[in-house]
Amino acid sequence: MRLLKILKNRATLSRGFSTLEILIAFAIVTLALSAAASVSFGAQSLVLDGELYLGSILRAEEVFEKTFIMSSENADETQTAINFNQIVSAKNKIDDFYNEKIEVLDITPCIKKMLVFEKWLQENTPHSTFFSQVFSYPAFVEKNGEACSDRELFPQDWENYENSSFSAELENITDIDVVDDTVFISADILDTVNVADGSVITHPDLVIFDIKTSNLKISELDVGAGILAFDFADGYVFAVADATTSQFVVIDVRDTAQPALIAKRSLVLVNSEGSYPQGRSIKYFDSKVYIGTKETAGPEFHIFDVTYPANPIEIGFLEITHNINSIAVRDDIAYLATSANSKELIILDVKNPLAISEMGSFNAGNSSPNDKDATSIYLLGNTIYLGRKRGTVTNPEFYMIDVFMPSSPSLLGTSFLGLTGTASNISEIIVSSNIAFLATTDSIKGWFVLDVSVPENIKKISTGTFAHPLSAFDMKNGVIYSVSSSDVLSENKIYEIF
Repeated sequence: MRLLKILKNRATLSRGFSTLEILIAFAIVTLALSAAASVSFGAQSLVLDGELYLGSILRAEEVFEKTFIMSSENADETQTAINFNQIVSAKNKIDDFYNEKIEVLDITPCIKKMLVFEKWLQENTPHSTFFSQVFSYPAFVEKNGEACSDRELFPQDWENYENSSFSAELENITDIDVVDDTVFISADILDTVNVADGSVITHPDLVIFDIKTSNLKISELDVGAGILAFDFADGYVFAVADATTSQFVVIDVRDTAQPALIAKRSLVLVNSEGSYPQGRSIKYFDSKVYIGTKETAGPEFHIFDVTYPANPIEIGFLEITHNINSIAVRDDIAYLATSANSKELIILDVKNPLAISEMGSFNAGNSSPNDKDATSIYLLGNTIYLGRKRGTVTNPEFYMIDVFMPSSPSLLGTSFLGLTGTASNISEIIVSSNIAFLATTDSIKGWFVLDVSVPENIKKISTGTFAHPLSAFDMKNGVIYSVSSSDVLSENKIYEIF
């Protein structure tokens, strides 16, 4: 059994391998010229050069293979276990001859690209080759609940971008998720009562579109309360509702033409009469759903077991005493973007849901009472990307935080975006291939694309403005799908940005 799935995406791999072929071809040409010039001295140097190049390539391949623990089909499962997230870039390793460097690029949460560089000096002439491979850990795809895009992105492709849009047919849009050719969008629209006859006027809270067939609306569903956020996984939409009870809802969308509400659950120990009992943030990972609320009368953090989606069971909770605005989860660790003045990032050990504990935190900015809340979060590799409310040059909105050691997170870099509105914030973050995409609630600076390859020197690739602030977005196959939100139905759009 192999734990690693090597991706055969020609567009992804061709760039690295074509460069390698050019390097080899160039070496052959150079060797041929050298041989011709030194033919009277014999062909031994030509053979030696060829062996060194071949040896460097074989060495690079060996480094890649040794990075992982492969097993035969009959091997014990524990022998095949690898820590996918511990595969990181390494400093140069120098032996008697070769100077070696390993670089690892996180393309998505479940796909990495490794480059192994081999350099050496022969007769005072530098030589080099490299080996490139893209790989994934299938278990992570399953745990995240949906397939990961396998397209590597490049900064130059986003210096200028295009976008198209179509009507979302919803007011007050809150979230979006794209799965294959299907777009799911949610809205926070409460049902109303017709004053004339007392009948209930329903409004759709979830709308499903087919983007392959001229953006055709497939279906819609009213869950009885607006949806504030949701996460798609394995044919189900897990959502938090704008309700004081039954805040967690599960929708079966395996048949997108007939979505069905199959479960509702109230959050344990949350006082429905207290302040902000509604769920505000949600994240699915490995058959569990993690939910956050604003600071309320009761615990703000909740974990549900959704092994059987029609019968979700709350298995853990924790009082944070702060707003939980966004959640990222991997394995047994949850990362929370919060309103805490000195703990905008809170890191929880959730291995035992009955005994959740704080294992680390990070203070983004100063700790004054008016500090800027963290509003969005994204985890890629061993880096947390944290977005906040409008900041200043000395108290910026965007942070990169190293969480290789979750108990002691450390700052990697920041970027001041210069948001203009007093209530503006980074509403969503997606990172792929060292490129960060930020959606904001700012009416003037609503969209940013950042090069985060050098955290201490984050560069703005491009920025843009839309008719209304972007409330959420998702990425699929190198295309950003985003939604703007307005009280005017005709002005709410779904954007495709590419």
